[in-house]
Amino acid sequence: MTRGKDEIPDPVPPGTILHMIRGNGHGVSGVQHPDPGNPEGLLGRTVHAAVPARIHLSVLDMTRFSPGRPGGGGLGYAIGMYAHARVKIRDIYPRRAAPRESVDGPPELRVDARRPSLVEHITRVFLGHLGLSGSLEVTAEGHELNHMGLGSTSALVTAVALALNRALGDPYTSHEVRAIIGYNFVEEWKDGLVIPGFETGVGPFVGVHGGFGVLSDRLRPVSRFPLPRDHGVVIALIEEEMSDTLVESRNAGISETELLMNRARALDERDGPGKAYEVLMRLIPAGEAGDMTGVGQSVRHLQRMGSKVAEIEHHLRAADIYETMEIMLDNGAVMAGMSSVGPAIAALVPAPGGSGGSEGPEGSGGSRTWPADAGEPSWSRAPGISEPANGDDPLTPAHELADLIRERGYRVLVTRPDNHGALITETD
Repeated sequence: MTRGKDEIPDPVPPGTILHMIRGNGHGVSGVQHPDPGNPEGLLGRTVHAAVPARIHLSVLDMTRFSPGRPGGGGLGYAIGMYAHARVKIRDIYPRRAAPRESVDGPPELRVDARRPSLVEHITRVFLGHLGLSGSLEVTAEGHELNHMGLGSTSALVTAVALALNRALGDPYTSHEVRAIIGYNFVEEWKDGLVIPGFETGVGPFVGVHGGFGVLSDRLRPVSRFPLPRDHGVVIALIEEEMSDTLVESRNAGISETELLMNRARALDERDGPGKAYEVLMRLIPAGEAGDMTGVGQSVRHLQRMGSKVAEIEHHLRAADIYETMEIMLDNGAVMAGMSSVGPAIAALVPAPGGSGGSEGPEGSGGSRTWPADAGEPSWSRAPGISEPANGDDPLTPAHELADLIRERGYRVLVTRPDNHGALITETD
């Protein structure tokens, strides 16, 4: 049954734990209060994390998530736009202990970020799960194209959480870190508050692991495969939907919540089974075989099914969004779709002479399907994409498509897929 507007959440102070992840309560084993080892041995440690943003192509079933309750399944891929976080621990101790004076003054959290409420929230939630307090410096920055559908919030909080986890001695696995993010996911609100938000888990998953990811309900990964290393990503943004007023009124906050809770859910009640079939029987087999054209065909179908229709049609230029996707596909792209609630449209464009196929699994970036009890790959890998040996510029077709789309009144960016995911470095 479609849920109503009574589910619109109330704003809360940053650091409010929406869900304490315990035992098997959310399908995550042993997350709450692991032993962080010797906290005092972590003092003075500085960790930097870089996390790619994501293109989120579709939710599978919006009736299965709500603000503060992640899930619904989804699919998307990591791109070469990054969030960075730096964490330095000056003092750390169990929360039940009395605060201690230090040479740097009383214990405090120092945040240097353009979106401080988000950074403060994930930092305090993370420490709260560990039962720790202390003095920390957290510096964070994202790609700053906020509320455009480009995963700015997801990448930012994932970078902070990964840096915190490493600085505190890796008390959590990557899946556990993603669970803490997902079950405590928020967006910014007025007066320094935050508000529980919608989260499928696609952003943190591809942010950690790179590549193209498919998730089921409750943040569970189903499949991951690499995108071709020599392909470009063309991102188109409608200029008139980038004003601060429209961002606040159409692409985020209460407007987004009402959209996803009402018409989008109603459409997924009808189309959810068909979307799941499309992903399970067509998209995943194509992706794991390296058939990007096949993946693109499935993505095109999904852009016209269920909740994605509601996401596109709430924009002022909905018809133009659909037309732009078709122009992209007719002019070299093998995949095109609006990301999240938009307005960003993203296209995957092969290199010169490319056929839309993948080079196949490549080391740790290869395809994989996850059974429920499987582990996950390491997430301390350096991002970077090799140039093709023939010396041709692989992004030439992407730039040519970008010029064509720019003539339609769009702001256009060109980047690449990221198959490697988060990079974490540390110094003492």
